[in-house]
Amino acid sequence: MILHYYYNIALKIRQSLNDKIKSAGIYSNIATVYTRQSKFKEALDLNFKSLKLYEQIGDSANQANILGNIGILYYNLEQNKSANEFFIKGLRIARLCHKQLIEANILIELGGIKFEQGVKNDIIVNRKELDSALLYFENANTILTEYNAIYNLAVVNNNIGRIYVQLKDYEKATQYYNQGLIYRQQMNDDYGIGLSYLNLGKISKLKKLYPNSIDFYKKAATIFLEIKSYVDLKQVYGEMSVAYEDMKDYHNAMIFHQLYAQYSDSVYTSENAKQMAEMQTKYEVDKKDLELAKNKAELEAKEKQAFIKNIIIISVVLLLLLLSGLGILFYRKKQIEQQAKLDAEIANQKEIRTKAILDAEEKERRRIASYL
Repeated sequence: MILHYYYNIALKIRQSLNDKIKSAGIYSNIATVYTRQSKFKEALDLNFKSLKLYEQIGDSANQANILGNIGILYYNLEQNKSANEFFIKGLRIARLCHKQLIEANILIELGGIKFEQGVKNDIIVNRKELDSALLYFENANTILTEYNAIYNLAVVNNNIGRIYVQLKDYEKATQYYNQGLIYRQQMNDDYGIGLSYLNLGKISKLKKLYPNSIDFYKKAATIFLEIKSYVDLKQVYGEMSVAYEDMKDYHNAMIFHQLYAQYSDSVYTSENAKQMAEMQTKYEVDKKDLELAKNKAELEAKEKQAFIKNIIIISVVLLLLLLSGLGILFYRKKQIEQQAKLDAEIANQKEIRTKAILDAEEKERRRIASYL
């Protein structure tokens, strides 16, 4: 609750700063808390909000990561088809942006789906799918070993252990489970330790070491109850019920079966599934709306650019016309000035000629008069 409180404070601060990157990260972190508490509706809502922000800012790596998280939610709800769709989307993006650790994480999840398709009720129904699961896990293990990613190596060890359980190689399965437990303990990962205890409990039960099995289950149940991981607690109670039944302790078998049924009803209901579907639909609609808004904005920008371009062209044409008109007026003015000068010069020359003629006539009259 305290962690959730501080996350919400941080989210409000980031939203006030319009910091989409940090806001998306906080959404994802809160979603992780909700997932651990089996609050799947809230977790899915926040993951979709986070995904939307990462799409807006073009952060491909985190898009891949969030798609993987959404896939995990559907996987926990046993909706493998939806889970697979989101995992495949995430894997494609992770490979395109060369994010190998995210790729490895999604490979692990895809391996889990292949495992579910290859094994039904602890019986191998499709060996090819089981082999595919092992291949996914081995590919993930190769990447994780290169990066020394201890947490995810623990996950891979546990998953490979599960496959060897189905192959009835219990010693090898125990080896992988114990290695996974060591990694979890090194990291003080309570949730992971709980999963390892659960797996070791299953192995002990298969070996008919029932007291050991019950002991491991109790350790797992204590952890899952403390961290409010009710999906896993439900599974532990189911396994304990079967173990007590195998021991012919029907009283305890009934008690834990009732607990299993109680948590099954609270964790997954038809209403919960409906809410999850509605949340995904809302995300898809919002995504389409975002694309439409983006296309509209691009169209408006292009129209605005075209309008500005036309204004510039018209302005240039008008300027050229104005300059041409001014040029014509200037030329015409020069022509008029030149003509005026020419007319003045002609008039002056005419006046000079007229005066000369008059002077000549005057002289001629004087000359004639002198003879008389």
